[in-house]
Amino acid sequence: MKIVQFVSYVSVDGAFGGPVAVAATQAEELARQGHEVTLLAGWDGKASISIPGVKVVLAPVQRIPGAGFSGLRSRRVRSWIRTNARQIDVMHIHAGRHLVDLELARAARRLGVPYFLQTHGMISSRRRSAVRVLDKLVTSPAIRGARSVFTLTDAEESELAALFPGAELTPVRNGVAPASLDTLDVGEFRENEVLFIARLHPRKRVMAFAEMASLVSVDHPELSFVVIGPDEGDLGRLSEFIRSHPETRLTYEGSLPPGRAAQRLVGAAAFVLPSRGEVFPMTVLEAMSVGTPVVLTQDCGISADLRLRGAALVSDGSPTSLRDQLESVLTSQGLRDRLTDAMGLALQDRYSIANVVRELLQHYTRDRRAGRRPSVVWLTNAAPPYRLPVWDALAERIDLEVWLLESDRRLQRDDNNRGDDWLVGGSTSSYRVRFLKSVVLRRGEARHYTTPSLPVRALRGKDAILIGGWDSPAYWSASLAARLAGVRRVGFYESHRLSQQHTGGAIAAARRTFFRSLDGVVVPGVAARDALVGEGIDAAKIEVGFNAVDVQGINDATVLARQRINAPSSNAGYRLLAVGQLIPRKNVSATIDAIALPGLERATITIIGVGDDEASLRARAVARGVDDRVTFGGYVAASQLPEVFAVHDVLVHAAAEEVWGLVVNEALAAGLGVAVSRNAGVAQSVAGMRGVHLTGTTSAEISATLVTMLPFDHEPSPPILEHTPTAFSWTFQRALLPAEEASGKEDRA
Repeated sequence: MKIVQFVSYVSVDGAFGGPVAVAATQAEELARQGHEVTLLAGWDGKASISIPGVKVVLAPVQRIPGAGFSGLRSRRVRSWIRTNARQIDVMHIHAGRHLVDLELARAARRLGVPYFLQTHGMISSRRRSAVRVLDKLVTSPAIRGARSVFTLTDAEESELAALFPGAELTPVRNGVAPASLDTLDVGEFRENEVLFIARLHPRKRVMAFAEMASLVSVDHPELSFVVIGPDEGDLGRLSEFIRSHPETRLTYEGSLPPGRAAQRLVGAAAFVLPSRGEVFPMTVLEAMSVGTPVVLTQDCGISADLRLRGAALVSDGSPTSLRDQLESVLTSQGLRDRLTDAMGLALQDRYSIANVVRELLQHYTRDRRAGRRPSVVWLTNAAPPYRLPVWDALAERIDLEVWLLESDRRLQRDDNNRGDDWLVGGSTSSYRVRFLKSVVLRRGEARHYTTPSLPVRALRGKDAILIGGWDSPAYWSASLAARLAGVRRVGFYESHRLSQQHTGGAIAAARRTFFRSLDGVVVPGVAARDALVGEGIDAAKIEVGFNAVDVQGINDATVLARQRINAPSSNAGYRLLAVGQLIPRKNVSATIDAIALPGLERATITIIGVGDDEASLRARAVARGVDDRVTFGGYVAASQLPEVFAVHDVLVHAAAEEVWGLVVNEALAAGLGVAVSRNAGVAQSVAGMRGVHLTGTTSAEISATLVTMLPFDHEPSPPILEHTPTAFSWTFQRALLPAEEASGKEDRA
């Protein structure tokens, strides 16, 4: 393909650094994958830029005085596209509300050149009347005319959807290529140097970096703190700070030319980015690519994912929090080593530019697929209420069929702590539900299925199948049928080392064989990912998501319930809750024992759920003398849980064994504190979130954890709210419909 990447402004001071770095990285990888690529860029007349395999066209810009980047225009850009339009298959415009971008989009639309926009968070909600007029006259037509608008985060997608209803929005992440330290001209390594590389704009918060430097220097006088970037308002304040703090080794080094950030980051002790409102900072990925530890803030589009993966240190942005995170990496070689490993794995399975470009190529070429929506089958045993929003989100973008091995009738007869909210036979949805004929073998909690109703012809014409398990003959049959039908096979694996029943022997070997045979695997968190990698499954084919429930719906319903009840308890802050089946592995007995220990005399607990252990648990409460503080609430449907959350403060989930523990997501969404067992799969993914405390499984450990937590005030802005079913649905879609498969099908057609 003949592809043009366009970026607004290349300058010698690197003032437009992020979009330039993204465009250059994408262009280089597109060329490496065999395409004819041109980088077209607005130019300050001084900068130089060279990209292997890519033709670079630098077009001088003109400025409207006082308009900043928004006032950039270029006669050369407009004339270049008019001259070359017939030779362009696709144009990718890295765009903000800049006249040069919007004029190029208008020209492409008129000339019939297919184009895509990537906004990098630069088109945000603004109330100024001039911006509203610009959007109506220029920005909105540019958005509507794009084949798609690439967004980097859920927040950016939501904002653009509100600003431009009906816009075709597609999430595409940033990526980097693995850095070769042998080819970088880095001079000596800078092991005592801490770097800030960004524009000196108030949003980038260089002064927080300076204040952090002063704090850290007290215990680490050997460290040098270096600020690099063009001035956009804060250089004066920084210079005054440097003059007034001579004891701090803080210097300003000026700007970096385009493409030099990774080289400057090599060997540094750390890269610290204290900015607010970051969408998807390329400097963070560049630091990771050369193995330099990163400290950033919660207010960054990728901070939650990097924290989840253990690939970065995340602070609240205050100088003291930045100091604490920086000192942790300065003083612990073990932490540095873990960060290095996690950064490498994150770059490999999530932020690889090769994977990003394959996704781009899928979008570039999709119109040649005659507008056909992808068709996917999701095979699983039953339809849990928390999975329905994920299916709804997927069905907005693809033709989805859900094949269930459990019938509603059999589910109602089963003693499995599942109510009518698990029944889907009479429901209406945007996806199709099909009940398969199956035979079930019960072994304790486990259910194993066989089915004769998976002929190859039922899968022909589908793009992919999601196989929701491995431990039933039905799943093996589905994998074989899909392979014979030429359908991509993706597994869903939720277990982890502590919840696996078999870590050796024939059953473990069968599990390894099953997942090694698949084309891809989705896991709901890092614990499950680590379990598969530990069994030799290729990390490159594992997509890591975050197991999701309707967190916003739960939060809204709980807030309304609290407002309606409005009845403070004399025991407020000490009201505990446990939710789950009353069976041994849930370990509710240890929680009952815990509240009988000293320090928790004010605590009460409500136990929601049913099961064979209920009678013995009631007897245990009496024996421990706490039966007046223990309430058994029976079964509560998922839709009614917000009413329960509203009158409690802390969820105790001390399971001895748990694949995930979605009630933890639900309780966090409701603003409760959570004491969660380290044996639960969710623990590693929520560790570090506000309100989360990890605990052991003994009564003494549970008691000690609760004593440190109580009393607990509800969390008004739970971090879990960013882990939505829609976000999780994109994890499945990336695994089910990767770019190389879509391109291959197009070629075969």
